[in-house]
Amino acid sequence: MNALRHHAEQLLLAKAVKQDRLGWPLGNCLEACYATLLGVPLDAVPDPRDEATSRLDAERRIRARGIALQEWLHHTFTLCAVSGKGEKPPGVIIGVQDVPLFWIASGLSERGLQHATVYSNTQLIWDPHPSDAGLLNVTRWTVLAPIGPLWHRIKPLETESTPCTPS
Repeated sequence: MNALRHHAEQLLLAKAVKQDRLGWPLGNCLEACYATLLGVPLDAVPDPRDEATSRLDAERRIRARGIALQEWLHHTFTLCAVSGKGEKPPGVIIGVQDVPLFWIASGLSERGLQHATVYSNTQLIWDPHPSDAGLLNVTRWTVLAPIGPLWHRIKPLETESTPCTPS
């Protein structure tokens, strides 16, 4: 494995987060994946089901979960989650094994429930479930993408007197 990829994976795993709620409809594997990718504590990731008063109420809040995550990503990190069906994100060169692409892979777990994990290119790198069993198959992918041009995120060098701007 390339040193760059190995180092990037070790940095990610240093702050990897396990889910603290298991099973449908309260399991928070997806929130643990976001926390892991973004290097934040699990309780920093919004989950409308936290206020649920019953399992039925938690089920009703599932749709609000995606909206809350998108709003949080946008306002906190200027990111958006782009998702789709399939085994891996299309249009991304996953074959370049020395450059890591971290993404959320979702699919059926051995427990018979939908589950979310973190992949580096084509390999499972983190399973937030205590079993570490991963997925039986990947059926959905999610990548985090910046909103707006990348250049506005780059900090100028200390020796520069003007902010970075596109040429």
